[in-house]
Parts: sequence; structure tokens; C-alpha cells
Amino acid sequence: MMGVSAYECSEHSGLHIDSERSLMEIVDESGNQIEEGRGKILATSLHNFAMPFIRYETGDLGHITDTNCSCGRGSKILKEIIGRDKELLKTPTGKCIHGAAFFNDVFAEITNVNDIIEFQIVQKKIDYIVINMVCKSDFNTNELDQIKDIIRKRSEGWNVEFKVVDNINRTKAGKYKFIISELNNQ
Repeated sequence: MMGVSAYECSEHSGLHIDSERSLMEIVDESGNQIEEGRGKILATSLHNFAMPFIRYETGDLGHITDTNCSCGRGSKILKEIIGRDKELLKTPTGKCIHGAAFFNDVFAEITNVNDIIEFQIVQKKIDYIVINMVCKSDFNTNELDQIKDIIRKRSEGWNVEFKVVDNINRTKAGKYKFIISELNNQ
């Protein structure tokens, strides 16, 4: 266990970074520590003597703020934990969004959401995504137009292709990647 953590106090104004047992840094794309803004979370445990982790890249993204909490603790505040860096998608307008949160909200609006067993988002190009879907046999394909409309309302410019598949490929651990971005491969 790394021992790097953040906790919410009674003021509910973010997460206090626990700096007594660990160090948590938010760094920009160049690896430089930032005091305000979004970036990768690096962790250093001050009490793990068996296997020290120094500036361990957790794979998570966070938003740090230089605002002080009104509780008076004085510790750095994480405004939010954004999610895994591998789950980010880039919109055609250039914004980065957390793909899992975005598409879970999209699918939550679908009338017959229970007819979709699982889905996977693959970003092929900045303006092109493929949605692989495993559906029940009675899935109404008219729902696909509803999904496209919801996506367009939330983020303009994406061309969406649907693939209804029998299954979604799993990793060796038996899991499937919910978000796949192929933008770095181009």
C-alpha cells in the first residue's frame, strides 16, 4: 500500500492532500509540478521502507487548487480527481474530456439503456469515434440515432459509427478497456 491519500473535511470544498505520510504532486505534460490546474498525479510514500515509490505515476489525473479550505487545516486541496489518463478523449474542438463520465451520462439518457449489455468507445481520429456495443437480441437500432443526437448536443463535431458486436475483447486479466484512444498512434 502506498499510503498516498486525500480526504474530504466537513466543509466539502475539495480533498485535503495528506502530507504527513506522503507527498502528492500534480504535474504538467513536461513533468513539472504545478500549484494550480489539471495534470498527472505523482505519489511518494514517506513510510514504505520495503519498496520505496518516489514520484510514482499513478495513472490518475487530478485538479489541484491553491485555494485554502475554510476549515483552517492549511493542506493543499485537490479540487477533483478527474480519472485515469488512459480514459481521456479529445474533442474536435480540442478539449480533453473524461470519456467514461461523458459516455456513461450519454447512455444514461437512452430510453432502453438496459438493452445495452456493455459498450466500448474507440477514438480513431479527433473527429471520429466508434462505439462497440454488445446488445440484447431485441435491441431497437432506432436508439442509435438518439445516442448520436445526445453526443452532438454535448460535443459537436464527432462522426459516430456504431458496431454491434457479440463481445468486446478482454485483456489477459479478463477486463475490457472502456475507452481506447488511437490518437497517439497517428
